Amino acid sequence: MVQAGILLSDVPTSTTPAQQFRDILRIVAEAEENGFSYILIGQHFLYGDLRWLQPVPTLARLAAHVAPTTRRPRPR
Repeated sequence: MVQAGILLSDVPTSTTPAQQFRDILRIVAEAEENGFSYILIGQHFLYGDLRWLQPVPTLARLAAHVAPTTRRPRPR
C-alpha cells in the first residue's frame, strides 16, 4: 500500500503566525479526511519575505490535533 503525505510550505511574513497556524490546522484536517498518512515541514524559520513556524513544536502540536490511528508495524 502506498502512503502519501503533504509538505507544509512557507508563507509570506505578512501572514501572522497565529493565522499561519490556523491555516495549517485547516490543511491538516483536510489531509487527514482525504487519507494522507504523514506531514512534513521544513527547517528554515525565516528567509527573505517568507517564514516557517518552528518544526518540532508545530509537529508536536499537530500530533495532538490529529485522530489516533492504528499502530502500523515498523518496516524491516
